[in-house]
Amino acid sequence: MTLTKRDLVIRISDETGLGQQQVFDVVQKTLDYIAEALAKGDVKAARAQYRETVSTLDKSVQKGILHGNTVSRYKSRLNARLKALATAKA
Repeated sequence: MTLTKRDLVIRISDETGLGQQQVFDVVQKTLDYIAEALAKGDVKAARAQYRETVSTLDKSVQKGILHGNTVSRYKSRLNARLKALATAKA
């Protein structure tokens, strides 16, 4: 059976789509973890999770999963929530 260009494009998009979904799932999990840490009110744990979340978000931009502006917005909002928690506890 001869593969057409359309068949190849569909096959490649299916393969890359799976990888993108896996990275997106990791991003969602890290965002959930930091939301839990912020809800508990533990500043130290929230700061540690913030570092991991920022790293994961930056990797998702490099891989083309999320747009840079979207990640900047996420990081800004998370940092604002973290600062508010830190000042409330101080």
